[in-house]
Amino acid sequence: TLVDNMIACDLWCELNEVLLNIVCTGAPVCPYENYTNPHNDNLCQIWAENEGLIKDIFGSSTPSSFDGLTPLFSTSATDVKEISCIYESYMFSTEYCMQWCLNQQIKYGHICSDIKESTSSTIKSCPYLQGLSDSNVLCELWNLIEDAKQDGSTVSIPAGLIPYSSCPYSTLVDNMIACDLWCELNEVLLNIVCTGAPVCPYENYTSPYKEELCSLWAENEGILSSMFGSSTPISLEGVVTPLFSTSSSDAMNIECIYASHIHDTVYCMEWCKNQLLKFGFKCDKANTSTTLITTPHVCPYLSGYSDSNVLCELWGIYNDALKEPTTSVLPTASIPYTACPYLNNLDGLLACHYWCNIHELLINVACVGQPECPYENYTAPHNDDLCKLWAENLGLKDTIFGSSLPYSTDNLTPLYSTDPSGETNIVCKYEGNLYQSDYCLLWCENQYFKYGYLCTDASSLNTETTKPTCPYLSGYTNSDVLCELWTLLLDAELSGSTPALMTVYIPYSSCPYIDIVDGQLACKMWCDLHDLLLNVLCLGKPVCPYDNYTSPHNEELCLLWAESEGLKNEIFGSEASPSTDDLTPLFSSVAPESNLIPCLYENNAYSSEYCTLWCEIQFLKYGVECSTPDNQSTFSTTEATCPYLTGYTDSDILCDLLNQINSAELQTLSSTSISSLSTVPYTSCPYLSIVDSRLACELWCLLMEVSMNGECVDQPVCPYQDFPDPHNNELCKLWSENQDLHVALFNSTEPTAMNTVSPLYGTVPPEEVLISCIYENVTITEKRKKRHPHDDDEDLDITEEYCTLWCENQFFKYGYVCIESTSSVAATTTIEMCPYLSGYISSKVLCNLWEQIKNIIPVTPPLNPIFLPYNSCPYLDLPDGNLVCNIWCNFIQLSTGVMCGNAPTCPYENYTSPHDDELCKLWAENEGLKDTIFGSSTPSSTDDLTPLFS
Repeated sequence: TLVDNMIACDLWCELNEVLLNIVCTGAPVCPYENYTNPHNDNLCQIWAENEGLIKDIFGSSTPSSFDGLTPLFSTSATDVKEISCIYESYMFSTEYCMQWCLNQQIKYGHICSDIKESTSSTIKSCPYLQGLSDSNVLCELWNLIEDAKQDGSTVSIPAGLIPYSSCPYSTLVDNMIACDLWCELNEVLLNIVCTGAPVCPYENYTSPYKEELCSLWAENEGILSSMFGSSTPISLEGVVTPLFSTSSSDAMNIECIYASHIHDTVYCMEWCKNQLLKFGFKCDKANTSTTLITTPHVCPYLSGYSDSNVLCELWGIYNDALKEPTTSVLPTASIPYTACPYLNNLDGLLACHYWCNIHELLINVACVGQPECPYENYTAPHNDDLCKLWAENLGLKDTIFGSSLPYSTDNLTPLYSTDPSGETNIVCKYEGNLYQSDYCLLWCENQYFKYGYLCTDASSLNTETTKPTCPYLSGYTNSDVLCELWTLLLDAELSGSTPALMTVYIPYSSCPYIDIVDGQLACKMWCDLHDLLLNVLCLGKPVCPYDNYTSPHNEELCLLWAESEGLKNEIFGSEASPSTDDLTPLFSSVAPESNLIPCLYENNAYSSEYCTLWCEIQFLKYGVECSTPDNQSTFSTTEATCPYLTGYTDSDILCDLLNQINSAELQTLSSTSISSLSTVPYTSCPYLSIVDSRLACELWCLLMEVSMNGECVDQPVCPYQDFPDPHNNELCKLWSENQDLHVALFNSTEPTAMNTVSPLYGTVPPEEVLISCIYENVTITEKRKKRHPHDDDEDLDITEEYCTLWCENQFFKYGYVCIESTSSVAATTTIEMCPYLSGYISSKVLCNLWEQIKNIIPVTPPLNPIFLPYNSCPYLDLPDGNLVCNIWCNFIQLSTGVMCGNAPTCPYENYTSPHDDELCKLWAENEGLKDTIFGSSTPSSTDDLTPLFS
C-alpha cells in the first residue's frame, strides 16, 4: 500500500531470495528486463517507481493522458516548469527520457521541453497504431509477440524451419512488416525460423537496434512496393505522392527524432524516408551525438571460479567493447583457437570464449577451430549468455572427469567444498526466462558440479496449483517437440483469449515437423496452436474421423488417431495392408508374462473408439496386446465368409473394412446412445489410390456412418443412393466396384466393342462361360415416392438394377456372360461423365476436383476478401498443372470463400458467364500443354510438332 510499492516489493522479493531462497511468483514484468546491463536495472527501477505512483493516484483505471494532473509533491502552478531530460545523451535515451519525464510530471508537474505530447501510460503501446493500412493485423501480431516475451514461457523445441513464402499475410499492403512479425512470433513461440525471407541490412546490429531498424526498413520496403511495384526510382524527390497526405500545403520540414541516438545515421535515413513516403515531410540535417554514459557493474565471476581474476579481467574488457560498438577498419583475419593463453586453466574454456569474442569485437580477428557452441544460433543476447554457461559446463566436466564421463554422478565430489549440514536444494535463477530449459539445464548442472547443489522446480515451493505432466515424456521418439507443443497448447487453452486476426490459411505441408518420426502428431498440435493463437487454419491436413465427436473426446481421440497413423507410417511406410505377424515393436518389447494389459480407457465414454486406438498404439510400440478381445488392435484376421476374398486386387483391405462394419453394427445394436450426425470429407478416405478404390472408399464411408454416425460428403454420387435400405448400400457397392473395373481395364478410354475386352483375372473355359445372375427376383416393398413420385406402394422388381451391375462385373473380371444379358453386356448409366477422362495426363486429379465442384454447396464469400498464394496449389508441378490449379482455386473459393492471389491472369476472365469460366479452363489447358511440350521456349512454327498423345 506504499506510494513506492513496486520498488519496495521488488526489494522485498530480492531479500527473500537472498536470505531464504524463496522466489516471488506473479511479479509484474518490467518491459526492459532483457536490455543489457546496467540499463535493464536502471530502466526497470524508474519504471517500477512510475507504476507505483500511477497505481497510488489512479488505482486500476490508468488515464490515456496525464494532462491536468495534480502533481504528487507540488500543487502550485508557479512550481511547474519546463525541464530537459537528464538522460538525453544516454544509450537508450528514448526509453530513459520517456520514463524519467513521466516521473517528473507525476511528482512535480514538470514537463520535459523535448516531449511535445503528454506522456501517456508506461505500458508499451503498439508502434503500428497510426499511419499504416493494416494496423489492426500488425498490432494484433505485435501484442502476441509482446505477450509471449513477457510470459517468460520456455521454448525447448529444436529449431524448425518454415518458408517465408508461407506467410498468410503476403497480400496485405504492409505485407513485409506483417510477415516479419509473423516470422518473429513463430520464432518466439515455437522456435521456428523463417527461411527465404528478405534480408534486412541491419540484421547484424545488436538488440534492440536490430529490431527497430529492421521494422522501419520493412515498413519502407512495403510502402515502396505498394507505390512502385518492382520499379523503385533511384530518387524519391518529386516523384512521391505521400500515402496519407496529397496537399502540398501539408508538406513541412522536420527534425529526425533519432538525432541524438546511437546509430543515428541509419536510424534517420530510414525514419526520414518513412516520413517522406507517408506524409511528404522532409528532414533537416540531423544532430548526431553519440556520447555514452554508463555505470559500473559487478563481475559475475568473483566467487565460485578458480580463475576469477582472469575471468573478471576478460569480462571487463568484453563489456567495454560492447558499450562502444565500432565498425572496425581492420581487414578480417583469423587466429587458431589453440593460441588462447588460458587454454590450460581450470576455467580455460570460459576464459577462451571471452578471449575469442574480444578479438572479434576489437580487431576483427576470428578464432578458428574453437569448440562449436550448440546455442550460437539462438537470438541475442541468449546465444552469448548460453554459450558462456556451456563453456563453463564443459570446463567443469573436463576438470572433474577428464575424458571419461561417468554413467552416473550420484556420488560426485563437488569441485568446491560445501557445508554438509546446509541446504542443498536451490531454484534455478533463470526460471521464467525465455529458453528457460536451456539456461537451467546448464546452470543447475554447473551448481551441482561446483557445490553439490540440486535444482528443484520453483513450483514445488508453492503447491497451490499443480501443472499437468506432459503425457509424451516417454515412449515417443520426439518427446521434446511434443511436450513443448503440448505445453504451448495448454497455456493457450487456459488463457481463453480469442485472436482478433482475420481467418487465413496455411498449407499443412508447411509444418516444420512433418518429416520427424512423430510428425503427424506434432503437426496436428502445430496446426491447433496456429488456430488458437493466430486464427490460421491448416489447409490440406489429414482429416481425423473423430473430429465431430463431443468435446473433449474429439480432441483426445484425434490425438490418439494421429499418433497411431504416425506409428503405422513409421513401421510400415506406404504398405497398403500390412501384416503384423512378425512385427518388431518400435520400442523394446516387454517380457512374455506381461504381454497382456487392460485398456486404459475401459470405463470411459466411447471406450470402444479409445481402446481400439490405444491398444493398437501399445501393440505397435511395445508388442503388448489388450486383455479384452473387444479392445484389441484393429489388425484383424480376415474371416472366411468375406465376399471379397477372391476376384479383387485389394481383397484384404475390403474384407478388413467389412469386418469392422459388422462389428460396429453389432455394437450399435447393443448401444443405447446415439451420437450426433457429423460429416467426413470423402477425400480423407485413405484408400483413394488403390485399385479397388471406389469400393474400398464406399465401405469406408459406410464404416464412418455405422461407427460414428458420420456422413461422407463430396463423394462420387451413386445413382442408387436413394433406394431404400439395404438395397442402396448393396447397389452402391456393386456400382463402385463397376467404376473401379472400368478404370483398371480401360483407364480413360472406353472400348467401342465389349467383345474385345480382356478380363482382368483371365478367361474361363468355353463350357463355363454362361452363368445366371444371383440376384433374380429382388423386389422393393417400401414406398418410393421420394425417388419415383409416380410409383405406387406395391412391390417393385429391381432385379435389372442388381443384375446389370453384377453381370458386367463378372464379365470384366472373368469373362462370364449372364444368360439374360448375352445381347448387351454394357450397362447404361445416366451419370454425367467427367470431361477430363481422356486426353489428359492428370485425368484422375482433374476428375476428382471436377466431381467435388459439381457436388459442392458454395459458401457465402467474406465481406473482406481473403487470399491464398497461388503457388500454394499442390498440383503446380503436374503436366496439367495450370488447368488443375485453375480448377483447384475454383474449388477452394467455392468451399471456403478464400481466393487465390497472384494467379496467372486469364485474358477471358471479364467475359460473360459461363463463357468466362469455360474459356479460362481451355486457356489454362492450352498454357499447360505449351509448357509441357515446349518448356519456356515457344517455337515460331509447329509444323513438325509431335503430339502429346499418339
